[in-house]
Amino acid sequence: CVVGIGYPVYSTFKAIEKKDNEEQEHLLTYWAVYGCFIFAEVFSDTVLSWIPLYYHLKLALLIWLQLPSTNGSKEIYEKHLRPFLLTNEPRLDRIEGGAFGEINNFLEKHQREIQYLRGPLKKLFMG
Repeated sequence: CVVGIGYPVYSTFKAIEKKDNEEQEHLLTYWAVYGCFIFAEVFSDTVLSWIPLYYHLKLALLIWLQLPSTNGSKEIYEKHLRPFLLTNEPRLDRIEGGAFGEINNFLEKHQREIQYLRGPLKKLFMG
């Protein structure tokens, strides 16, 4: 978690604060590839976890994806993720639009319940 999320979050913060466009692009690419990896892992982790040294290999992959010297995330993005997303962009846009439409419908239908929970949740999290 520290390698896959903690360090990249802090690096992203630093790149944003420094307004380092090159580092921001590197980190955006990392987050896109990392997100796809985590999405795929949700469905395959039960099987993959049985592979000897799986978690060691996962750690190595996360390091490889992050290191500017290896540019692993850029390689995965350009060779696999970008072509997939470009090919499926219209379909993914329809899915995204439908999902956001459903979320908005849900929120509109349940405004009263949301308002009711707002106070207790605010007290719980804000003190």
